[in-house]
Amino acid sequence: MERRSKTTMLAGPPPFRPSIDYLFAVALSWLIPGAGHWILGDRVRAVVLGSMLLGTFWWGEAMAGGYAVIRKEHPYFFYGQIGIGLSAIVADRLTPWADVDPEPDAPRAFGGNPIDRKPPRGLAVGILLTSIAGLLNIVQILHVMDPRTWMARAARPAPRKAE
Repeated sequence: MERRSKTTMLAGPPPFRPSIDYLFAVALSWLIPGAGHWILGDRVRAVVLGSMLLGTFWWGEAMAGGYAVIRKEHPYFFYGQIGIGLSAIVADRLTPWADVDPEPDAPRAFGGNPIDRKPPRGLAVGILLTSIAGLLNIVQILHVMDPRTWMARAARPAPRKAE
């Protein structure tokens, strides 16, 4: 049996040092939900998380008729929606109308934008679903960032190749 000194027993495991794989997995996890877990080797978790988060996000965008993710119109909600990464950026760029002012004499809101009297029917639910998907993606990014996740990956045996 190996004897350890008191200093090594008190010190605990060596500190976690982020590698290039770690930084790449975190960045990719933000851009594409589930991609960080794919890099970690959790393929089933990656597919389930990615499909659930992207499905929730794009379902909300469809319910709102493409108006849920508009940075200029809903800036506070966009902070939550941007958590899903590339999908939020694409949805913001694909808005059905850019900066078209439908009625020059229409009443103006506080920010100077015209007040839309006929918002899409599912706009509130769409904004809610897209925001929730973005915030839940941040939770899974935190899981990818956790050093314990990477230590568990290192402790797993390497998959055997078919002969």
